[in-house]
Amino acid sequence: MHGNQIQGDTMTDQPAAETLESYLLDYWESIASGMLKKRGRHRVLRRIDEHQLHETVSYARRPTAPVNTVNLVVVDTETTGLDPDHDEVVEIAARPVTIVEPLDPKDSCPAALASHQQPAFVGRREPGVPMSEGAAKVTGISTEALAGQAIDEAALRKVFDGVDLVVAHNARFDRAMCINLWPWMADLDWACSDRDIGWRDFGAHSHNLQALANWQGFYFEGAHGAEADVQALLHTLAVPVLTGEPPETPFDPHPTTTGFAELLRSWNAGTVRVFAWGSPFHTKDRLRLRGYRWDPGYRVWFRDMLGPAPSDDAPLGTEMQAEAEWLAAECSVTAPEFRGLSNQERWA
Repeated sequence: MHGNQIQGDTMTDQPAAETLESYLLDYWESIASGMLKKRGRHRVLRRIDEHQLHETVSYARRPTAPVNTVNLVVVDTETTGLDPDHDEVVEIAARPVTIVEPLDPKDSCPAALASHQQPAFVGRREPGVPMSEGAAKVTGISTEALAGQAIDEAALRKVFDGVDLVVAHNARFDRAMCINLWPWMADLDWACSDRDIGWRDFGAHSHNLQALANWQGFYFEGAHGAEADVQALLHTLAVPVLTGEPPETPFDPHPTTTGFAELLRSWNAGTVRVFAWGSPFHTKDRLRLRGYRWDPGYRVWFRDMLGPAPSDDAPLGTEMQAEAEWLAAECSVTAPEFRGLSNQERWA
């Protein structure tokens, strides 16, 4: 009986001991982290996981005015290589997110309040071409590991039912790879969390997803796995960042935004593609520095600007008029074309 009593007490006390140990570890971790930060010679990064994501979402600023809801799907793919005309998707992760957006932009940042309640769809498939050496090394996925696997298209399509916007960190690439297998994705609105957000304007030194997470004080494991990348992107877009604008009064907090807020802003603003027809060859460096890209098919430099498409019977808006004047002065382009793009084609 005595032995049984000791065993029973030990089993009863075990959860309490584990709780105490966990509390002490959290306490000392907090102390150590604070000391390192205070010294100013170290930077402490916290790991992104579901619990941390939940904390970020839970403590995002809550709107107090009426709101809209926007349904997003955050997507990442792993592929056999980098050529959409030859390579194929071998893994896709797609996570639905519900964004709560205040009707009054001054009220607060949009918050991903429902993101942590919806699991990601993750699927793998056996490709028709082998994994390239570089892709296998980066992703950790071998051709042999994919043998016999297939993605349930009906289940995947269900994730996108009723979606307003699809978000990927390299939307042009992910969209091209996806529509090769699932052409219905070409009919969806796409946004790019890399190019649609002015990360450098907020103080980031790189658009790379790992670098953005580190800049925000976090890191994530499983990099270059589709599910890990989706989770890291979701977290990165939800973390409030300073806009760099001064507060309205000395007593107000500094204005903040989120990646989600910036994506919604660019999505709602519309996109106009500017074509610098007839630009001389020697102006190519100026155009490139201005953000123009070369279209080898049409043999023209172009760039995308936010704003509504101009109409034939109305003057250009302020920013587009300034762009036309710059092209005339710097590149001898007297007749640039301003073409409105839909959100389905802007990342085509």
